[in-house]
Amino acid sequence: MLRAYADTSLGQVHYLEQGSGEPLVLLHQTADSGRMYTEVIPCLAERFRVIAPDTPGFGDSDKPSEPPGIEGYARALAEFLDSLGIARTNLLGHHTGASIAVEFAATYPDRVIKLVLSGCPDYDPEVRPQKIATSAQPATIEADGSHLERAWQRVSAGMKGWATLEQIHRSAVDTLKAGPNFYYAYLAVFNQDVRTRIPHITAPTLLMSGETDMFVERQEQLKPLFKQAETYVFKGAGALTMMQRPDEFCRVVTDFLTR
Repeated sequence: MLRAYADTSLGQVHYLEQGSGEPLVLLHQTADSGRMYTEVIPCLAERFRVIAPDTPGFGDSDKPSEPPGIEGYARALAEFLDSLGIARTNLLGHHTGASIAVEFAATYPDRVIKLVLSGCPDYDPEVRPQKIATSAQPATIEADGSHLERAWQRVSAGMKGWATLEQIHRSAVDTLKAGPNFYYAYLAVFNQDVRTRIPHITAPTLLMSGETDMFVERQEQLKPLFKQAETYVFKGAGALTMMQRPDEFCRVVTDFLTR
């Protein structure tokens, strides 16, 4: 698997790449990195040129000096694709990655072939101000190292019962690498109203999520806002279907993109 960097206005973006053919870009959640897709990159790469970037501020990408906002993340993605010479791509995003994917597909509709949104964030207008107020504070680094335990507990809470220790460790390390200002991405998500952006999207879209994902009930509400969309639910699965159900994840995504 190739590891490389590309230049954007938010600094260098680190990415993983495998496979050949039509491009498929995978966008991760906060506060993970492109490594979140470790289990599914090889099977997706059997049909696509799979590219998994670390969103600016996460993984091994440079950290922005101030909150980019959802528009800034989408613009950096466009610059990233330009650096790789990719004019049009299939695009898949999970949670924060789905928010960025919505913004990108709405701003640059001609650049998206097909769109896959995994657990697409959708917050009611009256909820967003409270979310913004509570998230707009940097994480602290403690002298006794207790922040290390907090990172482990934060990650493992949503992975108990199915994840391997390696998967939990990988996500916990990515959370620590994101640093105190990983909340920048949360600000971008909470400030975005996806329902005003979705009507600008022209790409055929798949809305999918695990059965216990916090956004699963939003799928059918959002579906009519798209020009062309379908939904899929991973029965008995949580939010991180790419880790918990990699075979099913690959099958569902590949079937949709190749139809």
